[in-house]
Amino acid sequence: MRDSARLPDMMTERSVSETLGRGPPSPGDQSAPARRRQGIAIMLCALLAVSEGFCLPSIGLTGASLMREIKLAQNQFGLSITVMLAGFFIGTSCGGVMGDRHGRNRMVLCTFLIVALFWSVGATTSRFSWLLISRFAVGLGLGAAFPNLIALAAAQVSPQVRGRAIAIVTGGGAVGGLSAAVMIVFGAGTITWRGVYWAAALLAALFLPFFTYLVPDCREIDPDSGQFRIDLRKILIAEGRLPVTLLLACANFCLAFNMNAIASWSPVLLGARGLSDQTIGFATAMVGPCAMLANFSYATLFDRGFRKASATIAGLGSVPALIFFFAAQTPIAALLAMGSIGLTVIAGQLLLFSIVPACYPPEARATSLGAAMAASRLGAIVAPITLGFALRSGVSQAGLLAFMLPAAGIALMCTLFVLGSVFRRRAPDL
Repeated sequence: MRDSARLPDMMTERSVSETLGRGPPSPGDQSAPARRRQGIAIMLCALLAVSEGFCLPSIGLTGASLMREIKLAQNQFGLSITVMLAGFFIGTSCGGVMGDRHGRNRMVLCTFLIVALFWSVGATTSRFSWLLISRFAVGLGLGAAFPNLIALAAAQVSPQVRGRAIAIVTGGGAVGGLSAAVMIVFGAGTITWRGVYWAAALLAALFLPFFTYLVPDCREIDPDSGQFRIDLRKILIAEGRLPVTLLLACANFCLAFNMNAIASWSPVLLGARGLSDQTIGFATAMVGPCAMLANFSYATLFDRGFRKASATIAGLGSVPALIFFFAAQTPIAALLAMGSIGLTVIAGQLLLFSIVPACYPPEARATSLGAAMAASRLGAIVAPITLGFALRSGVSQAGLLAFMLPAAGIALMCTLFVLGSVFRRRAPDL
């Protein structure tokens, strides 16, 4: 059933640069030049977001060559992943708040300079200690940048298309993961983990100047006093938002748990069934485009008022998708299973990033996104550790469903409760 009618904004966004007469067009401005500027800004945010896909989604694909070349033990490789995820967690926790306070564009510029530098360091090192430093710094930079990228894209458009704008940016990560998979699968023997790292560094360095020049800042301020209209320290709990914040954190944690459990362990789990490395590579490459298309479709439903329907399709669909993944034994079944994971589990996680901005005032958009992403990164840290412990304890592959199916159900219930709560009353922003 269609949700309640679309609600009007209660606050009008105004950017710092707009007060100087050179800011972005109003989100409601539908003239051709305004739409062109909005589209360019959103696409540049998405192109920078592609770097995230070279980071986490490609870990499983690049892990084997990395371990062979630097001579890493299994526990050392696991530690490098944990360090990167810890950097993501710290970055998302702080980056959104700093962007809302000091400028989102400025925050993206600083963090991506760090990302490009330390991708390069990681691509040239042969020492485990420098690999750890590189991965932590890259995780820190990407974690701090991502909520600001989404907030910048969301500020460019009206609420009626905001979900799709966010879906385009979050889809950048899926494009990066697909690109890394294609590089490794079709460049077997010539393109290793170092090539993936260099590609990520060059990508960030190439588009960052265009982003700085063409994407205006959007730090909303009171034009009369020049001060923030709300206390960012209280935004997540003020005006009865504490239950919504906790439920969104729980949903993000659970969906990220499932997403990263698959991302981290799918090469091992599929390889244990006798599937070739090429089949595993193609199956992993299926996830990105399926997640990107499904996320945009869910966001379109969300924008058009079918909010609970979009979340329900992704949430309920993840149950058969997970069961199918653990039952897949043939190459065709593995391809279809990984595609279904992208359509449901991964896309459901990305959809939450379109829901979060609708629950908070626009001047704290990056702060709220940072909090939600911090919860998801915590789930990303816990997932591979939990599944690794379970497998070492003798739990079968099918037995892992006992961890993942409840997480999918909890995430769906939390999301539906948030949507019912927020859109039953006048929301601060849509």
